[in-house]
Amino acid sequence: DAQLKSTDSAGEREQINEQIVNREKQLAPVYLQVAHEFADLHDRAGRMKAKGVISKALSWKSSRKFFYWRAKRRILEHAARKDLQVANTCLSWLETESLVKSVCPTEWSDDKAVATWLGENPDAMALLISQQTLVCAQNLLKQKLAKLSPEQQEALKQSLC
Repeated sequence: DAQLKSTDSAGEREQINEQIVNREKQLAPVYLQVAHEFADLHDRAGRMKAKGVISKALSWKSSRKFFYWRAKRRILEHAARKDLQVANTCLSWLETESLVKSVCPTEWSDDKAVATWLGENPDAMALLISQQTLVCAQNLLKQKLAKLSPEQQEALKQSLC
């Protein structure tokens, strides 16, 4: 390209441009092969698993079943966690996961088992949600009481007795 810039003659420029185009055509298959190899090294299931991007490699045959159970589990889990956050606004999203995990007796990494359990045990989730509603109310009450002066706390005790 430096040669192209330093040339004043139109004929030489045309000749240099032609050489560049020919060289690009000649190198294109090599660059394409390198690009494919690079992608293969980085986008293969084994490599992605080794890097922790995926938990396991899927076969094409079982992929439909895998994604069905993954989606079903995520939908049910998301609904349960959202209900927990509504019941106890102090909970973070990660804390809701821990709570759901604590009541779910199945292997947490098994999408089918977790989805089945969440779908078949709405009473367990309802109990957990009611417990979290109570925890939230208790925390709120403690915060309110802590803001009262000792005289106000004493007056409150007298009025409750």
